[in-house]
Amino acid sequence: QLQAVQCGIGSIVPLDLMHFWTWQDLQTRTCGAADIDLESLKRHTEYANGREHTVVPLLWEVLEAFTQKHRRSFLRFVWGRTRLPLGEQWPRQFKVNVFPIGSCQATDARLPISHTCFFSLDLPNYSSKHICHRQLLYAMSNCMAIDADTTGNSAATRELNWDEDDDDGAFLPDS
Repeated sequence: QLQAVQCGIGSIVPLDLMHFWTWQDLQTRTCGAADIDLESLKRHTEYANGREHTVVPLLWEVLEAFTQKHRRSFLRFVWGRTRLPLGEQWPRQFKVNVFPIGSCQATDARLPISHTCFFSLDLPNYSSKHICHRQLLYAMSNCMAIDADTTGNSAATRELNWDEDDDDGAFLPDS
């Protein structure tokens, strides 16, 4: 079993360099840095509705105010991971979609929606930093399913009874 572990680690890092590293160095090189670098995340972010949208700066202000623990929770919410990749070559760019599209009206009651498989966030057009902060924390803390975890014929999906055909494009439960 130890040989299998050694073989696996050797596929990531040259084994003859292992004696130069601490376990923390090895962990960082294989898993990424524990601290979330927001400047790096910003460099790897695309905006479906333009970065000039009024809610986009609110998102970044909220993320800057978050502790590292909350930032890791945010990453888990939007990507299913708790660490950013090292370096500048990322497998996927973070994408922010403001919704409802084309609306200037605030949508303070809605929660953000994440798509972990696509590393994207559907962000409602919140009216303030406080509301953005509150709704994001709520979603990060209470919306723990990762994308398709509750799809298909599961009881949880049937109980939600989502209606995806609302006029404004939001996903709201039937009333």
